[in-house]
Amino acid sequence: MPATNSWNETSPAGTDLVSSLDNTIRAKLLDIRERMELEHYWNDDTTSDGKHINITIAGAGVIANKALLAASGGSLTGSNAQSWMSIAGTWNTTGTPTAVEVAITDTASNAASLLFNLLVGGVSKFKVGKDGAVTVSGVALITAAGKITSISSTYFADLPVVKTILVKTADTEVVSTAVETTVFTGTVPAGTLSTNRGIELTLVGNIENTGSGGTRNPVVTIKYGGTTVFTGILGSIADGANRCAWVLRFLLYAQGATDAQTAEVVSHVGKDDDAAGGALTAVETTRVGFKRGLAVDSTANQTLLVTVTPDLSSATFSIRVDSVRVTQIA
Repeated sequence: MPATNSWNETSPAGTDLVSSLDNTIRAKLLDIRERMELEHYWNDDTTSDGKHINITIAGAGVIANKALLAASGGSLTGSNAQSWMSIAGTWNTTGTPTAVEVAITDTASNAASLLFNLLVGGVSKFKVGKDGAVTVSGVALITAAGKITSISSTYFADLPVVKTILVKTADTEVVSTAVETTVFTGTVPAGTLSTNRGIELTLVGNIENTGSGGTRNPVVTIKYGGTTVFTGILGSIADGANRCAWVLRFLLYAQGATDAQTAEVVSHVGKDDDAAGGALTAVETTRVGFKRGLAVDSTANQTLLVTVTPDLSSATFSIRVDSVRVTQIA
C-alpha cells in the first residue's frame, strides 16, 4: 500500500508560519510510520518497536546492477562463536515451504556462473554451478547431468565402488568352426583399476553338443591389454548335451600399483536340460583359475577381450554367449 504523502525534505519552508508547525510535524510522523511499518514492528511495544518483521528489496529497475545484500568487516575474537546468519522458526502447515530459495532467470550469463559459493581464505570450498554441478574443495562430486564422479575420493572413502562400465546384450554364437573366436570385446577406461580397485566380468551363455560323436572340451581365453590373463577348458561337454547353461565370473584386481594385477576365474557349466530360457540347472562342471604377477599399465585405456575355441568344427557343436557385464568394484 503506497504512502499517503510523497517524501518532502523542503517542508516546512523558512517562510511558513509557526502556527502550521504542528501539522507539519504530524505529517512527518505519518510519513515515517507508513514507510517504517512496511517491514518493522510499529507502535507495538517499546521492546519490539523498530525491529524487522521482514525484509523486502525493491523491484526490477530500481535495483539493477547493485548488490542486494552486502556485509563486510565481521570479526569474531576471543571465545566468541556467534553465527553471522541464523534463521529460526516453526513449520506447522499443510503446504510445502522452502526455507531458502533463489530463483534466477538466466538469459546470457557466463557458463561458469555460480548459484552458491563458500570460500575460506579466498579459496572455494563448496560451490554449485548454474548447471547444478557440485564441487567440494576442488573435487567435482556431481556433474551437470547429476552423476557422482568422485565416489572413490576421500569424501566417500568408506563407500564401495560399484559401477557398470561395459555391457553386451546381443547374442553371439560360435558354431561350425574350431577357430578361436571373439565373443566379447570392450575398453576398460584408464584409471579404472587404480592401485586398489578391480573389475568383475560376468558372462552368461550356453553350450550345445547334439551328436558330435564325442565329448568336447571348449577353451575360453580372457585378455586384458593384449595380455592373456586366463585361458582354460570350460568343461567336458558330453555327446548329446543340449543347451547346457554356462556362467563365467572373472575378477581382475590391482595389487598396490597401477601396473600390477591379479586375476581369478570361476566357470560353471550346467547339466543338459535345454535351458535356453534360462531355467535354473544343477552344476555339472566347475572350474577355477588364478594368475598373479600381471603387469599391464592401467593408467591407459585397455582392451578387455574374451574368446572361445570350440573343440570341433561342426554344426552339431556350438557355444553361445547371451550377455556380458563388466563392473568396476573396490
